[in-house]
Amino acid sequence: MSMRRRQALIAALAPVAAAAGAAEPQRPLPVAVAPSLTPEFVQKLLKLVAEGGGFEWQVQVVPWARALQLAELGQAIAFGVARNSHREAVFEFSETVYTNNVWLVARRDQRLSFARLEDLRGRRICVRRGTSYGDAFDAARGQLFQVEQVDGDLRSRVRMMLGGRCDLVPGSHRSSRAGFERRLAEGANFLPQVEVLPTPLSSESIHFAVAREAPLAAAMARVNTGLRTQRAAIQALLDEDS
Repeated sequence: MSMRRRQALIAALAPVAAAAGAAEPQRPLPVAVAPSLTPEFVQKLLKLVAEGGGFEWQVQVVPWARALQLAELGQAIAFGVARNSHREAVFEFSETVYTNNVWLVARRDQRLSFARLEDLRGRRICVRRGTSYGDAFDAARGQLFQVEQVDGDLRSRVRMMLGGRCDLVPGSHRSSRAGFERRLAEGANFLPQVEVLPTPLSSESIHFAVAREAPLAAAMARVNTGLRTQRAAIQALLDEDS
């Protein structure tokens, strides 16, 4: 993730803290957001949820692994968290914000096909540090295929793949394969060298999450109120962004 993109996300999200005035003064809810997320989309989404729940956000833009760590420590609510068995034992989750498809990017000259996890046997996969793609994928790591945990956004990981570090790069997005390809092409010139495999690796529900034993977990009721109140507006945002 470039410094420029991170600064753009911070600037885009700064107005969110003042988006929703409550009837009585209350402390803003700290929310940790990874810089790989689309700034404009996240800004609009957080604003909708805050307005619907009658609270304000205090936005922290941090690497994804750090966002999860802050949530586990109960210091911030992480946005963009998918469920797995480990996280279920640790986190209090919000209701579903939206559903992501996880797509696999491969070098076009490899002519790979994918329909089930067994098709990944013997492959090396570049995964963003701290990311889970579900229990089945996690259980197969190091057994069926090898995982390279790396930092950087989707396009950085694709460049690592083109450099020979791995065979496949998973990336998630809240839209169709075509929408994901458009996202991949933004600011990149490698699209002729890669392909997005037609079958998703998985589909996953995306949530806000924080340690369930933390005092901040009590605030999840307000987040859920915001999600319910703004469900139609959130869906319209998703349709606009896909």
